[in-house]
Amino acid sequence: MTEVDDAADGPLHWDLRDLTLVGGHRMGPDDLLDRASGHAAELVSRPEQDWTVDAARIARFMADRATVDDLIGRARALVELPLMVAPADAGSQARCAAVQDRAREIESRLAFFDHQWCGLPADRAESLLAEPELAGCREPLRRLRVEAGARLGEEAERVLAELASSGIDAMRQLHHQLVSALRVEVGGVELPIDAAQNQLASDLRSRRHAAGTAISAALSDTTEVRAVVLTAVVRHAAASDRLRRRGHWLSARNSANDLPDSAVDALGRAVDARYDVARRWYRHKARLIGVDRLTEYDRSAPVGPSAGAPLSWATGRDLVVAAFGELDPLLGRAAASFFEQGWIDVGAEDGRRSGGHCDFTVPSVHPYVMLSWHGGVEDLVTLAHELGHGVHGMLARVAGIHHYQVPELFAETIALLAETVVVRYAVRSGAVPGQSASITNWLLDRAVSTIFRLRALWRFEQQVHEVVRANGRLDADRLDRMWSACLSELYADAVDLPETYRHGWALIPHFVDAPGYLYSYVGGQLLALAAARHLSEAGHAGELIDALRAGGSAPVPELLRKLGVDVHSLQCWTAGLDELTDWLRRVEDDGVPSALTAGVDRG
Repeated sequence: MTEVDDAADGPLHWDLRDLTLVGGHRMGPDDLLDRASGHAAELVSRPEQDWTVDAARIARFMADRATVDDLIGRARALVELPLMVAPADAGSQARCAAVQDRAREIESRLAFFDHQWCGLPADRAESLLAEPELAGCREPLRRLRVEAGARLGEEAERVLAELASSGIDAMRQLHHQLVSALRVEVGGVELPIDAAQNQLASDLRSRRHAAGTAISAALSDTTEVRAVVLTAVVRHAAASDRLRRRGHWLSARNSANDLPDSAVDALGRAVDARYDVARRWYRHKARLIGVDRLTEYDRSAPVGPSAGAPLSWATGRDLVVAAFGELDPLLGRAAASFFEQGWIDVGAEDGRRSGGHCDFTVPSVHPYVMLSWHGGVEDLVTLAHELGHGVHGMLARVAGIHHYQVPELFAETIALLAETVVVRYAVRSGAVPGQSASITNWLLDRAVSTIFRLRALWRFEQQVHEVVRANGRLDADRLDRMWSACLSELYADAVDLPETYRHGWALIPHFVDAPGYLYSYVGGQLLALAAARHLSEAGHAGELIDALRAGGSAPVPELLRKLGVDVHSLQCWTAGLDELTDWLRRVEDDGVPSALTAGVDRG
């Protein structure tokens, strides 16, 4: 395990004080919510009974609402970010729950405007949206209209928001507590779950085997509780869809991504038809690591020359900043600011939330990034991914608070593109001597896993939603069998799936935190492959920077067109699959594909 320490600045823990500074005064979460509540009360008490009479009045309301949203966003970030570092801390949990309850209550007071807006005739709403006064808030207003048919009455929406804290939010917090409390004994040493999972990337097959078996054993004691949590989340989603008259379990997610259900179904079918690509890679990887056939615990095994010593934090930091800077100096400066200004929290200590996370917070402040660092290639790529999100947020601040949050499919496309940019730079520059093949193979491994394994997980999740909606619940044994069946369909004879790995579903946070989110990774990876080729052909990052600055100010298809991708065409998915297949062929033939050694000239 490598120590995370910057020689100049000491351990890297983020500084959240920027979130507290409002109008020259320091304010804690309660102070921020007090002020937000006061602004909301003023809006509700004003004499204008109908805020949607004309564009000027709507713009005035939305400007005042932006103040409320900014204050609430700061308060939420101040209590949510500490939970990323210490999810089991009881005090942090209590503070977060209290702030979330107050924030929802304040937001619910302003829901009357949403109902007024959604109640306008379609032609009147379209006419208002065309007015220049609404340029700074046009997209959220458009989205409200798209979702108008799924909205309940004002009082019903308020009740549902109030009930969330004692129901679905509690289930999600329980899931994270169960995960963070896991201790796994590997080789006589007790490890937190993320450190144990890192053992699956060991050079030693015996250690990978021991870690995989131990993780499964550690999960076995709580799978029934985890099954109750997952069932509760799925039943909540089913009830919401039923009340809101949504016909598909992914309809809400698809609407947020500006995609029809048919386009997402086409994505799934396109990937299903190319499962042979994943199997081909797994067979090639087996040859690279010297085994007849991979077993599940071999999937993350390093390939290529020996990885040697872990990557130092300084090496990873400098490599990512340099890679972003080569693409465009603006991107490099934005990435560097996270390290220079204390906007990143990096560690390897027990109890942290595993993986990485980026919170955009609010545009009047800046994003924050958190990740665990153990010195592996996967940590380098995770850093690239999360800083991809972070730099996106930095540039999107100019779009304003109403256009700050980015639809997830586009957000993941950018973050996955950032991974490719960093790995391409690492390979071409030789920044990690002797590891070009390892890094290249790792990224190909990651792309295959993102596209194909997450598709298998997406299929599992779909089956879970379908079964629960039909029968009410699932027990752990049924979930185990469904999980194994979905992975076995992908692996076929290329990867052995031992019985001991049947509990893997219990560690996937997205099933609980964000039902249906996984397809954004699948589609985002394919779109990132296509966008990387477009950037290389363009020879500069101008269109990318324009897309980042746009934030969420346009529908996803329009944002993606800036990167040369037409998401309404089936070809956008098949083009990414073709790119991956060509990449695999070159790795099989040459070791390092030319696509990874090609640079992007600065314009």
